[in-house]
Amino acid sequence: MTFVHTDSALVPSDALDSAKASAPPFRRVANGVAPLLGGDWQWLETRRPYENFAPEHSEFYTIEFLSEGKIRVRADCHIGSGNYAVSDSGRISISPMSAQTYPCDPGSLSTEYMNGLAGTSSYVMSGDTLLIELQAKSGTMRFVRAAS
Repeated sequence: MTFVHTDSALVPSDALDSAKASAPPFRRVANGVAPLLGGDWQWLETRRPYENFAPEHSEFYTIEFLSEGKIRVRADCHIGSGNYAVSDSGRISISPMSAQTYPCDPGSLSTEYMNGLAGTSSYVMSGDTLLIELQAKSGTMRFVRAAS
């Protein structure tokens, strides 16, 4: 995977290319949590050097950032909650989450999704696209803001 520096952010070049047509460049978020608030984010894919994941139904994989440092997560057939913290420099951490688990259908990516969220490092945004970089630059999760 190739990464590109934009305004001191490091983002996957293919994600940046796909966003250029409809949104401004990816940038570190200057005002902390505010841009993350306002509804669900749907998971579109995770790209890692050795494998990629993309859910068939992104609406089953969501995260909602709440203003008091709480998150609500849907991971296919699992519903969870936890805490998060962000910094003005684009750092993000998500604490271990509690989840109600139910049997998922074969092919569910709930484990991959939850493991990705547990290993967050930083984030950048462009319009309604959110990229969360995983620890040790091991991959990038891409989200889009869900329609209201």
